[in-house]
Amino acid sequence: MRKTIGISIILFFIIFTTVTSTYTQALSVHRVKPGEDLYQIAHYYGITENEIASLNKLKNPDTIFNGQVLIIPNIYQAGTYRVKTGDTLFKISQKIHIPINILSRTNHINNETLYPHQLLYIPVRYRYPLYYQVKAGDTIYKLAREYGIETTEITVFNQLKSTELQLGQTLKIPVIIPGDSYNYNGPNYIRDFPDTFYRYGNTNQYKIAITFDDGPDGTYTPWILDILKKYNVPATFFLMGKRINNYPEVVKRIIAEGHIVASHSWSHPDLTKLSPAELSLEIDKTEKTLAGITGLKTKLVRPPYGAVSSTLLERMKEFDYKVINWTVDSRDWLDRDVDQILINTLPNIDKDTIILFHSAGGENHDLSATAEMLPEFIQTLQMLGYQFVNLDELLGINVYE
Repeated sequence: MRKTIGISIILFFIIFTTVTSTYTQALSVHRVKPGEDLYQIAHYYGITENEIASLNKLKNPDTIFNGQVLIIPNIYQAGTYRVKTGDTLFKISQKIHIPINILSRTNHINNETLYPHQLLYIPVRYRYPLYYQVKAGDTIYKLAREYGIETTEITVFNQLKSTELQLGQTLKIPVIIPGDSYNYNGPNYIRDFPDTFYRYGNTNQYKIAITFDDGPDGTYTPWILDILKKYNVPATFFLMGKRINNYPEVVKRIIAEGHIVASHSWSHPDLTKLSPAELSLEIDKTEKTLAGITGLKTKLVRPPYGAVSSTLLERMKEFDYKVINWTVDSRDWLDRDVDQILINTLPNIDKDTIILFHSAGGENHDLSATAEMLPEFIQTLQMLGYQFVNLDELLGINVYE
């Protein structure tokens, strides 16, 4: 079983990296110039205003701002469908075997907003599904619950004529890997550990939270703090315990400027692979070191790599910790380019989003692009009406004991 899960993890990362690279390379960044409007920009790139507005979630497409960052879709991008004359959401759903509600939610549309040549996005999980062989006792309802999806996603995607499943039948499940093995999305964990595991907020407002992993350090963390101070934006810093004593003044500054400090373990291991004693050491040592400098006992932890399991979450629940993963991964540790980080983040941000960045890295790990893109990132989202808040407000939880 462990070997199978291990193979799934490797395949997931290969697929995820390939899909993300294909997706992001098909996009480009446009910075609005004085006097430009959406019509001019769309005409320049040979696309429609609606396509730009949809991808960038523009609340008022008639109003764009000088300096605003717009992510521009590529009309030949893979994983898309072009609306044809006479198409309805029902017809499209039947053609590409995706439920109507998934299509409309993904693309923020309804039948009334469809028009010829419109670009519709097909979710990655439908392009790279999991193949599952039906076992004794399986039902569509049971599988949907297990993988955290809707029953219609299974029936429509597989063009099932009946809800009765046959033993040995192969189904396509629109998830990349099972929800209860090693899952960044973790729909089952959210359901099973509602007061312990978090990936997004619950305000249903245009509030978002920035988080930074792997600090503190003496270069990028202070640089990022300068930017956050300039734009009056709060953030949460998930700090590595073994680095804290090397930069106590940086840690104190984080607190003094209204940000939250939290645990990212002592030495950055995969917490799901540790013994109970090793796990306790990673958590307790970081907690005591943080408290020694700040006088605060954190209740928040972010597992390195976002790796969680049911066993780990049970232990964190016993420790009275809140496990905070993320909604949007900037991939700034890998894509060290300002435009690419903007592409990785801006189209994916919505209400109650938790965004993952890094404020430090490994030896010779250059995070300049993260700091350099932050002003544009912050200003663009503020122009769109988003409010940056700390995790206590976004999640409605206490962050310190």
